[in-house]
Amino acid sequence: EQAEIRSALVDGSNSESYKLVAQVVAHFAAETVFVAIGKSSTYYTGFRFLFEQPEFKNRGFAVEVGKLIDHLDQVMVDLVNRQILRTTVLIGSETPFGRDCSAVMFKQVGGDQGFLFGILGPTRMDYDTNVARLEYMQKIISNSYD
Repeated sequence: EQAEIRSALVDGSNSESYKLVAQVVAHFAAETVFVAIGKSSTYYTGFRFLFEQPEFKNRGFAVEVGKLIDHLDQVMVDLVNRQILRTTVLIGSETPFGRDCSAVMFKQVGGDQGFLFGILGPTRMDYDTNVARLEYMQKIISNSYD
């Protein structure tokens, strides 16, 4: 997994490498991954993993996530504007994604443009593994700024 993350980031810090690594992380995490690049470009992948979750058998959960998707661009703007200094975990009501969702994310500032990278899933997601994934990725990206 680390080799694939490194390989996706081999071209350095640019929007295409962030999109590629988002696809890699979504595959390994089996969760939705979001990337906000600068303040104007957003990318999402892996929504199918969210829709495959057993929580979608609950109509209320499905409707709540549908509302989220309808307003996802505004949610991303709100997250980009948040003060995020390290890998951050937001659970349930702490997250703008709804009370039944959680997000693990980090923000990178520097290079040509900053970005926000995160994993979105149900509140029962594997936090330890997802935090480790993002901390590894952040380490690789930080080294490319040095």
